[in-house]
Amino acid sequence: MLGWDTDNGGEFINWALIEHFKKRKPPVSVTRSRPYHKNDQAYVEQKNSTHARGLLGWDRLGHEELVAPCNELLELWSLWGNLYRPTMRQVFRKREKGKIVRRHEKEAKTPARRLLESGQLEQKQAAELKEVLEENDPFAMKEEIESCLQRLWERCRELDKKSWEEDEDPSTEGATPALEQRLREQSAASRRPVPSASAPEQSPLPNASATR
Repeated sequence: MLGWDTDNGGEFINWALIEHFKKRKPPVSVTRSRPYHKNDQAYVEQKNSTHARGLLGWDRLGHEELVAPCNELLELWSLWGNLYRPTMRQVFRKREKGKIVRRHEKEAKTPARRLLESGQLEQKQAAELKEVLEENDPFAMKEEIESCLQRLWERCRELDKKSWEEDEDPSTEGATPALEQRLREQSAASRRPVPSASAPEQSPLPNASATR
């Protein structure tokens, strides 16, 4: 790794990561995009739709207990996508008269097939990849993904409901016990934690970007 370019989020711009990349051998160059120019990261951000939101949706997974099952799900989903999900790679892009004209490959291929056909793998690496392809069943993997996803959201709803029941709800003040219980159940079914918009006190990188 020679360079690390990110947006301006605090999960990336922090002293811990900066020091980590400085101590690597060779040191990794750290840059960031321009503030309020989201198109600087367009090719990366589009994966949020296809590789994250398309699978998990837009609700927030706000409980630490969900980290392990979520990682398990994403690891299985990534393996399935790299081995068996074909895509049509863009080979041409040009702006003509205010419109974007794109051309894609005529034949859809999986990432694994593209890697095998690239000729960049050693013989041992190619044999290992072919063995992984033969050992796994794409239909069985897809069923397992759906099962993991269902268990993840069931657990999320349980934790949401538990968290909501432990909090005081001012909207139920003065209500009868039956109405209070019904309001809590309705709120627990729809409630999701809201992410906090917190920024680092001091950025370890300069404000101006010199990458664009």
